Amino acid sequence: GIALERLNRLEEALSQYERALDLARKRSDLRAQIYTLHDIVNLALKMGRKERAVSAWEEMQTLATGHSELEALTLFTRGIAHREIGDFAAARRELERSIDLSRKRGDRGWESVCELELAQVERKDQRLLEALKHLDSAVTIVESQRNQIRNPDLRAAYLGIKQRFYELTIATLMDLHRRETAAGWDARALQASERARARGLLDLLTEIRTDLRKGVDPKLLQQEAELRSEINVRDLRQQELIHRGASAE
Repeated sequence: GIALERLNRLEEALSQYERALDLARKRSDLRAQIYTLHDIVNLALKMGRKERAVSAWEEMQTLATGHSELEALTLFTRGIAHREIGDFAAARRELERSIDLSRKRGDRGWESVCELELAQVERKDQRLLEALKHLDSAVTIVESQRNQIRNPDLRAAYLGIKQRFYELTIATLMDLHRRETAAGWDARALQASERARARGLLDLLTEIRTDLRKGVDPKLLQQEAELRSEINVRDLRQQELIHRGASAE
């Protein structure tokens, strides 16, 4: 279904999602049902089939009751739905509730995804400074979580997600520049772009060198760790300066 949706073969994609939902029901797989309903809601909205989107969301809500992780996804889905129909206040409310649940569960990864989507809401509502604040929060979470992932495939996927955060941050800064051409937002966009490239290169080098560390002098590894720590500190300081500048504006 996902592949067909990306190819814009929406009718076929919806049919595949419905088949997947039937299979999940037969297996009594609650998690699979919830995630498939999430896909159906998003696709139905994209296709203009509001009734199917509403019915799928109502089923999600019923199934997720009593399961905090799934409730967070349900709120997230409803927030996206409200955003797509232009009800930004409702979208903001549902996504903030999803963030609250994620924080209570200690699910930082899901919190960052919600922050990203909330930034999208603020962008659509032309609240660019608010969008930037949510993006700053999301990037901070992603950077802190990335090094905790041991599986190489998951690390690669996480890098792709992180790139989306950087791209949206840069786009938001450029939107602010178009609104206030003399405020220096373009310079901040350039800084964000350079930081994204630097972090991407560092991540790539980490992947390449992972298997080359065996037998290396522990002192050299310690020096490398200290340098990485210094880079991280400077990166965070730069983000704080950008954030303070945005708040001052």
